[in-house]
Amino acid sequence: WIISLFPLVMFLILQITAPAYYGKVWHDPLIMPVFLTFGLWALLGDFIMYRMVNFDF
Repeated sequence: WIISLFPLVMFLILQITAPAYYGKVWHDPLIMPVFLTFGLWALLGDFIMYRMVNFDF
């Protein structure tokens, strides 16, 4: 789960240290659907990896 949180932590660090880094694209109407899609794909990947390594004997 630490690896899954890394993109979010990096995004927050960038927002705090350099708020203008995403300044030009932040107000684009396509950004929120893209972020949500990436987040859902990340959650799906986490779930798949969890199922792959969690064995029920």
